Amino acid sequence: MNTSDSTNSLPPKHVPRPLGTPPPLPPAPPAAAGTKKTYLHSEPDQPLASHSSTDDAPAERRSWTELYPRILRWTGALLLAIAALSFLVSGWVNGSPLLRTGSFLGFTALLSGAGIFCTYRWREDKGARTFLALATAFLPANFAQLGALIYAQMHGSMAYRVGLKKVFTFEPVGLTPLLATIGISLIVLIPLAYTGFSALARNGAKKMTALFLVGNALLLLPWRDGDLVAGLAALLVTGLIVADRVWFSRGASLKTWDGVAMRSLLFAPVGLLVIRNLCMHPMSEGLMCFILTAGALLLFSGLPRCLPLSGLRIASQSFSYPLMLGAWIVAVDACLPLHHLSDTIILPVLLLPWCLGLFGLSFKSEGKGIALRGIASILMLMTCLLNISVLGEDGYLPSIIGLLTALALLLVAFVLEERTVLLAGAATLIFTVGYHLHLAFSFVQQNLWISLAVAGTSIILASSYLERNGGGLRQRAQRVRHRLKSWH
Repeated sequence: MNTSDSTNSLPPKHVPRPLGTPPPLPPAPPAAAGTKKTYLHSEPDQPLASHSSTDDAPAERRSWTELYPRILRWTGALLLAIAALSFLVSGWVNGSPLLRTGSFLGFTALLSGAGIFCTYRWREDKGARTFLALATAFLPANFAQLGALIYAQMHGSMAYRVGLKKVFTFEPVGLTPLLATIGISLIVLIPLAYTGFSALARNGAKKMTALFLVGNALLLLPWRDGDLVAGLAALLVTGLIVADRVWFSRGASLKTWDGVAMRSLLFAPVGLLVIRNLCMHPMSEGLMCFILTAGALLLFSGLPRCLPLSGLRIASQSFSYPLMLGAWIVAVDACLPLHHLSDTIILPVLLLPWCLGLFGLSFKSEGKGIALRGIASILMLMTCLLNISVLGEDGYLPSIIGLLTALALLLVAFVLEERTVLLAGAATLIFTVGYHLHLAFSFVQQNLWISLAVAGTSIILASSYLERNGGGLRQRAQRVRHRLKSWH
């Protein structure tokens, strides 16, 4: 018997697996060629924008078959938006209120249905997201129409301003048809909202849907007082900002283009609420203050996040500062009418708090905050100089305000170690002290012997002090000069 043959015929020896090592997994079956799984919403572990393999392909490999569909999608979305705006402005003006409301509701539902059709029938996700995003964006217009029906039922169509009455107003339809319309609309709109948010921002779909519906619910309220609308809008914007910082801004999937778009869409009901009151009802100081504040907040914090260049971000924030000043002036006039204030404090009350706000915003601004702090300190200097020059003879209040401003600028300059703020504070102090010396000179002309006696005594005391402490003062001056060289 051959030993080698018997050895080769034996089964292979089993090698024991080390303790703790997992067993090998069976090989996965090969995927069928040409199959692609399409999701209505984004996958849990990656953003929705990364589904298409063409997005990762180099730019030179992209052909017209990839570019043209994108152009067509944007063109179609633009045409649908124009069609919706045309319907709201001029379409079906002579139709009944229920027909207008039902037509636009059906149009919104049709867009959402087209998105679902693209997903489950054609297995195409980009067109589906486009349709669903448009349907979700049109939801505030549907709620605004329901709000117009409620307002007409409670106040009548003549409560609107005459200018836009024919286009955007509704006639009363009766309580029973109104309740039925509201019920049917909510049954349709709430699922549409959740479908849209789950398709484009799955991780925050439930919370976003709830916040979006709360904002749209404000459009149903039958009150149009400007101050009330401004207060409700301010509360809603504050809540949305806090919710965005706590829930949405930290998720990686909500930082994609789709996620940012849906996060921005949460503010659409607030914008429509304000625009409706602005166009169709009397303006109030509270509403004007909110509009200016919201515009400043958008230019300072919202828009710079979408701009790629630092120069554009700085320009956007620069345009927000005049809006902040306008909002502050309107707020002061609403709380303390300007014609009731003394002339000696109007200018400081209007400008100095705004300059303090610029100081605070300089630590959050784009670029170098030292430039903004320098501009704010120079504006404070000019405010004090103008106030003292024009109204200094009306009392001591302008000079006292200037002295306090100078001391505050000097304190901030030594804390932040900034030369521009120091120079502005020193200039304010010199001008204020000079104004007091001017008053003292006027007193001297009236009481010459007392002034000469005080001046002679002060000069002798100053000479004695310099003779005794001249060396120490020189060393202190040198230390201050070396310290100032290291300042910004």
